[in-house]
Amino acid sequence: ILVMALLSIVLCACLAYLWRSRSDQRLLARALPWLVPPGFAVGNAVLTSVGRLGWGVETALPSRYVIFSILLPIGLVFLVPIVFGHWRERSPVRSANALATTLIATAASFALLHLLSSLVSLSDWAEVQRKRRIAKALVELVDVVDEPDSLAVYVHSIVPPLRARALLLDRLGFVRPGLIRSHSIAAIADPADPGSAAYGAIERSGVTGSGIWGAVGWAVLPYARRPADAVVLTYEARGGEPVIFALADPGKVRNDVASANSEATYLYSGWAENFDRDAVPDDAVALKAWAFDAERGRAYRLAGEAHRPPRGTHAAK
Repeated sequence: ILVMALLSIVLCACLAYLWRSRSDQRLLARALPWLVPPGFAVGNAVLTSVGRLGWGVETALPSRYVIFSILLPIGLVFLVPIVFGHWRERSPVRSANALATTLIATAASFALLHLLSSLVSLSDWAEVQRKRRIAKALVELVDVVDEPDSLAVYVHSIVPPLRARALLLDRLGFVRPGLIRSHSIAAIADPADPGSAAYGAIERSGVTGSGIWGAVGWAVLPYARRPADAVVLTYEARGGEPVIFALADPGKVRNDVASANSEATYLYSGWAENFDRDAVPDDAVALKAWAFDAERGRAYRLAGEAHRPPRGTHAAK
């Protein structure tokens, strides 16, 4: 807020000086093009503020707004020297030197703040990347699995139009790799894969005392040294190939997995999911889990499997 206030004051000072010197056509010709970027930034700030009134402060902080706001300091980098140079030619040397020192100190302070904030944000980069890979996985699988709650958390709060827009972007070639269109796991993995503990495992499954059927485990992509971007769940009927029916909720903290594999990046490799029994046919013989890589559009079988509990089962296993 302080930095934005200072930048706004500098912009207003430049505007006031240009208005007072508006008879100098040469000055205006040099300065006016550099008023466009700050004007674009301020205009977008006003429109965004009006459009987000009542939504809370957090809606003003997404990183996408930096694309607009960064144009203000970019414009000032060129505008301030033009205005200062014009003013210095008509001002006492002592005053010019004092203002030059002030501007240099201010610019140095901004540079230092930018450096420090960048260092502080380093720890956030990995988390932002992890969440955006989850979002990418949800988009790639949006035509196969309906996960409105996860889409609202990781992609966009307004869920209904997401599938139609993802399909359109895919047809236009903007989704890479493309959307998964088949419920068969064969579209993204080897259906005969026996599973590997290197990618994770289904650790527990069963029915809770309240009658909810679920499973928990962990999933990683060892070649990329990171948690799986999604965990694809399949059921397998007798004599058939595994069929995708759900995605597990990723990102559970697993200190034990990170320690056992000596990989700090595996901290958020845990997953858990409750299943709708009606989504799995009675003749399903096995439930399997697959670590999904959104960058490759591929899935890798986890070790272990679960089995559909008989109807009427209520005790936890």
